[in-house]
Amino acid sequence: MTSEFDFDEPIYGFSEQPNGTITKDKFDFNNQRRNLKITISNAYHPNDYGFEINLIDLIAETEEMVGYVLKENQDVEQNYLKNASEHLKKIIDETY
Repeated sequence: MTSEFDFDEPIYGFSEQPNGTITKDKFDFNNQRRNLKITISNAYHPNDYGFEINLIDLIAETEEMVGYVLKENQDVEQNYLKNASEHLKKIIDETY
């Protein structure tokens, strides 16, 4: 994201239960030139989707989920990340 599409370095955030268990990791990538923010997250709580990619148009203030992998469909080796990366690159190339 940062080198190929000129996004800022990611901003990392997470959600945590009172006992210290992390329930969600989140990375935000901003690109002011494209007026675009990309949020990539992975939630571990049973009620959450799992891995998802969201595009936020900063001018129109719209958000669209452009990819996801349910928690139960994620492989331990995280091979799903390669497909998600290629999918996201294609969307950015074609749309922005």
